[in-house]
Amino acid sequence: MGYSVKARGIARDIFGTEMNYVLPVQSLSSENELVESFKWLYTHEEGIKEHYAKVIPQYIDEVYQIKEKMGEG
Repeated sequence: MGYSVKARGIARDIFGTEMNYVLPVQSLSSENELVESFKWLYTHEEGIKEHYAKVIPQYIDEVYQIKEKMGEG
């Protein structure tokens, strides 16, 4: 569940999309929406974990590279 543009940006950085990964609080329209979103995540848990294992190390490296370029490394 996200409440800011930052949450959507992080999802796009990691997954290439925000769909199914960020549920904007402002757009909740039904009582079941949060539960359905959780069910989707639960159903796709293994694929999400595999994606994290591939993407997160690269994401961390990119952050360190930016830090070094800014003279903070």
